[in-house]
Amino acid sequence: MKLFVAATALVSVSAWQRAFANQPTFIASTDDWWSPAAAVKQFGDLETETEKYFATYFDTTSQGTKAGNQMAKHLQKTRDDMQKLNDRCGATSSRGRRGADNGERLTLATNDPKSALFTLFWAYARWARNEIQPTCPKAAMRMFKKIDRLQQITAWAYCAKVSDSSPFCSWALYDSNDNRKKEPKTI
Repeated sequence: MKLFVAATALVSVSAWQRAFANQPTFIASTDDWWSPAAAVKQFGDLETETEKYFATYFDTTSQGTKAGNQMAKHLQKTRDDMQKLNDRCGATSSRGRRGADNGERLTLATNDPKSALFTLFWAYARWARNEIQPTCPKAAMRMFKKIDRLQQITAWAYCAKVSDSSPFCSWALYDSNDNRKKEPKTI
Protein backbone atom coordinates (compact mmCIF):
# COMPACT_ATOMS: atom_id res chain seq x y z
CA MET A 1 0.00 0.00 0.00
CA LYS A 2 2.81 2.42 0.88
CA LEU A 3 4.42 1.78 -2.50
CA PHE A 4 1.15 2.65 -4.27
CA VAL A 5 0.84 5.92 -2.32
CA ALA A 6 4.45 6.85 -3.10
CA ALA A 7 4.00 6.04 -6.78
CA THR A 8 0.78 8.07 -6.89
CA ALA A 9 2.50 11.05 -5.26
CA LEU A 10 5.38 10.81 -7.73
CA VAL A 11 2.99 10.74 -10.69
CA SER A 12 1.10 13.78 -9.39
CA VAL A 13 4.28 15.78 -8.90
CA SER A 14 5.62 15.02 -12.36
CA ALA A 15 2.25 15.69 -13.98
CA TRP A 16 2.08 19.04 -12.12
CA GLN A 17 5.46 20.02 -13.53
CA ARG A 18 4.49 19.32 -17.12
CA ALA A 19 2.93 22.08 -19.14
CA PHE A 20 2.51 20.20 -22.44
CA ALA A 21 3.13 16.46 -22.07
CA ASN A 22 0.32 14.69 -20.20
CA GLN A 23 -2.01 17.59 -20.96
CA PRO A 24 -4.77 16.07 -23.12
CA THR A 25 -6.50 19.40 -23.73
CA PHE A 26 -3.30 20.89 -25.15
CA ILE A 27 -2.42 17.81 -27.21
CA ALA A 28 -5.92 17.44 -28.67
CA SER A 29 -6.28 21.14 -29.54
CA THR A 30 -5.95 22.36 -33.10
CA ASP A 31 -5.42 25.76 -34.66
CA ASP A 32 -7.82 26.32 -37.56
CA TRP A 33 -5.50 28.91 -39.08
CA TRP A 34 -2.48 26.56 -39.14
CA SER A 35 -1.16 25.81 -42.63
CA PRO A 36 2.17 24.88 -44.22
CA ALA A 37 2.87 28.59 -44.73
CA ALA A 38 1.99 29.33 -41.10
CA ALA A 39 4.33 26.55 -39.97
CA VAL A 40 7.22 28.10 -41.88
CA LYS A 41 6.43 31.54 -40.48
CA GLN A 42 6.05 30.26 -36.94
CA PHE A 43 9.32 28.34 -37.17
CA GLY A 44 11.10 31.53 -38.23
CA ASP A 45 9.45 33.37 -35.36
CA LEU A 46 10.76 30.72 -32.96
CA GLU A 47 14.31 31.48 -34.05
CA THR A 48 14.07 35.27 -33.83
CA GLU A 49 11.98 35.42 -30.65
CA THR A 50 14.28 32.95 -28.87
CA GLU A 51 17.22 35.26 -29.59
CA LYS A 52 15.22 38.27 -28.39
CA TYR A 53 14.12 36.44 -25.24
CA PHE A 54 17.64 35.66 -24.10
CA ALA A 55 18.95 39.10 -25.10
CA THR A 56 16.14 40.79 -23.14
CA TYR A 57 16.03 38.68 -19.99
CA PHE A 58 19.39 36.93 -19.59
CA ASP A 59 21.95 39.48 -20.78
CA THR A 60 21.70 41.54 -17.61
CA THR A 61 24.42 39.77 -15.60
CA SER A 62 27.52 37.80 -16.58
CA GLN A 63 26.09 34.64 -15.01
CA GLY A 64 22.81 35.33 -16.78
CA THR A 65 24.54 35.76 -20.13
CA LYS A 66 26.38 32.46 -19.69
CA ALA A 67 23.19 30.63 -18.68
CA GLY A 68 21.24 32.29 -21.51
CA ASN A 69 23.81 31.25 -24.10
CA GLN A 70 23.67 27.67 -22.86
CA MET A 71 19.87 27.58 -22.93
CA ALA A 72 19.81 29.22 -26.38
CA LYS A 73 22.01 26.37 -27.64
CA HIS A 74 19.59 23.81 -26.19
CA LEU A 75 16.68 25.52 -27.93
CA GLN A 76 18.61 25.66 -31.22
CA LYS A 77 19.13 21.90 -30.95
CA THR A 78 15.44 21.50 -30.12
CA ARG A 79 14.48 23.43 -33.27
CA ASP A 80 16.87 21.27 -35.29
CA ASP A 81 15.33 18.14 -33.78
CA MET A 82 11.81 19.39 -34.49
CA GLN A 83 12.71 20.06 -38.11
CA LYS A 84 14.30 16.61 -38.49
CA LEU A 85 11.22 14.96 -37.01
CA ASN A 86 9.01 17.04 -39.26
CA ASP A 87 11.00 15.93 -42.31
CA ARG A 88 11.16 12.30 -41.20
CA CYS A 89 7.49 12.02 -40.34
CA GLY A 90 6.37 13.39 -43.68
CA ALA A 91 4.56 16.40 -42.28
CA THR A 92 3.00 18.87 -44.68
CA SER A 93 5.30 21.84 -44.18
CA SER A 94 8.99 22.40 -44.70
CA ARG A 95 11.38 25.16 -43.80
CA GLY A 96 11.87 26.30 -47.35
CA ARG A 97 8.27 26.91 -48.37
CA ARG A 98 6.86 30.39 -48.43
CA GLY A 99 3.32 31.52 -48.90
CA ALA A 100 0.45 33.51 -47.51
CA ASP A 101 0.16 33.43 -43.76
CA ASN A 102 -3.06 34.34 -42.01
CA GLY A 103 -1.93 32.97 -38.64
CA GLU A 104 -0.84 34.50 -35.40
CA ARG A 105 2.46 36.26 -35.01
CA LEU A 106 4.68 35.26 -32.11
CA THR A 107 5.70 38.26 -30.04
CA LEU A 108 7.07 38.11 -26.52
CA ALA A 109 6.52 40.60 -23.74
CA THR A 110 9.60 42.75 -23.20
CA ASN A 111 8.89 43.68 -19.59
CA ASP A 112 7.32 40.51 -18.16
CA PRO A 113 9.70 37.54 -17.82
CA LYS A 114 6.94 35.16 -16.72
CA SER A 115 4.71 35.90 -19.71
CA ALA A 116 7.64 35.80 -22.12
CA LEU A 117 8.88 32.46 -20.76
CA PHE A 118 5.50 30.76 -21.00
CA THR A 119 4.69 32.28 -24.41
CA LEU A 120 8.03 31.18 -25.88
CA PHE A 121 7.78 27.58 -24.73
CA TRP A 122 4.09 27.38 -25.60
CA ALA A 123 5.02 28.40 -29.16
CA TYR A 124 7.60 25.58 -29.34
CA ALA A 125 5.05 23.05 -28.09
CA ARG A 126 2.32 24.39 -30.41
CA TRP A 127 4.63 23.99 -33.42
CA ALA A 128 5.42 20.40 -32.40
CA ARG A 129 1.72 19.69 -31.81
CA ASN A 130 0.61 21.07 -35.16
CA GLU A 131 3.47 19.70 -37.26
CA ILE A 132 4.73 16.50 -35.62
CA GLN A 133 1.78 15.20 -33.58
CA PRO A 134 -0.54 14.34 -36.53
CA THR A 135 1.95 11.97 -38.19
CA CYS A 136 4.29 10.94 -35.34
CA PRO A 137 2.44 11.13 -32.00
CA LYS A 138 5.10 9.23 -30.02
CA ALA A 139 7.87 11.48 -31.30
CA ALA A 140 5.71 14.52 -30.53
CA MET A 141 5.22 13.30 -26.96
CA ARG A 142 8.98 12.98 -26.52
CA MET A 143 9.32 16.52 -27.87
CA PHE A 144 6.63 17.82 -25.47
CA LYS A 145 8.54 16.27 -22.56
CA LYS A 146 11.78 17.83 -23.75
CA ILE A 147 10.12 21.24 -24.09
CA ASP A 148 8.68 20.85 -20.58
CA ARG A 149 12.14 20.09 -19.19
CA LEU A 150 13.69 23.00 -21.05
CA GLN A 151 11.03 25.36 -19.72
CA GLN A 152 11.72 24.23 -16.15
CA ILE A 153 15.49 24.52 -16.61
CA THR A 154 15.19 27.95 -18.23
CA ALA A 155 12.95 29.17 -15.39
CA TRP A 156 15.44 27.89 -12.82
CA ALA A 157 18.36 29.50 -14.68
CA TYR A 158 16.58 32.85 -14.86
CA CYS A 159 15.69 32.82 -11.17
CA ALA A 160 19.06 31.53 -9.98
CA LYS A 161 21.34 33.51 -12.29
CA VAL A 162 19.45 36.70 -13.16
CA SER A 163 16.67 37.65 -10.72
CA ASP A 164 14.58 35.73 -8.22
CA SER A 165 11.86 38.40 -8.03
CA SER A 166 9.60 37.01 -10.77
CA PRO A 167 6.41 35.22 -9.62
CA PHE A 168 7.45 31.93 -11.22
CA CYS A 169 10.61 31.76 -9.11
CA SER A 170 8.67 30.28 -6.20
CA TRP A 171 8.20 27.01 -8.11
CA ALA A 172 11.34 27.28 -10.25
CA LEU A 173 13.75 27.63 -7.31
CA TYR A 174 11.95 25.87 -4.47
CA ASP A 175 10.37 22.47 -4.01
CA SER A 176 7.04 21.85 -2.27
CA ASN A 177 8.79 21.88 1.15
CA ASP A 178 10.37 25.31 0.47
CA ASN A 179 13.84 23.80 0.08
CA ARG A 180 15.96 25.43 -2.60
CA LYS A 181 16.32 23.15 -5.61
CA LYS A 182 19.75 22.18 -6.87
CA GLU A 183 20.69 23.10 -10.40
CA PRO A 184 18.59 20.87 -12.65
CA LYS A 185 20.34 18.47 -14.91
CA THR A 186 20.37 19.53 -18.48
CA ILE A 187 18.57 17.65 -21.18
